[in-house]
Amino acid sequence: MTKLLMLITLLSYIGTCARLLSYRRGLGNYRLKISLAAWCLILFTGTNAIDILLHPHAVSFGNAGIAVTLFLLVWRARGNVASITRSDP
Repeated sequence: MTKLLMLITLLSYIGTCARLLSYRRGLGNYRLKISLAAWCLILFTGTNAIDILLHPHAVSFGNAGIAVTLFLLVWRARGNVASITRSDP
């Protein structure tokens, strides 16, 4: 069970990082705070993925849940961090 959670967490972090890296702003406005938040997400998800690859350790159900939730939010927003933070009614 722990290997499955570790694999789910690893794939979620890799998917999140890859989607954020492949985002293209297009004609959208540049916002420094949103760009810094996206940069931090790329840095931290990539670092966590590398950490799991290099130092396999037990991953809790909560950590896997947070990784999957973040993955789903980023993919639903197509990598646009601004739309993740925006609340649409």
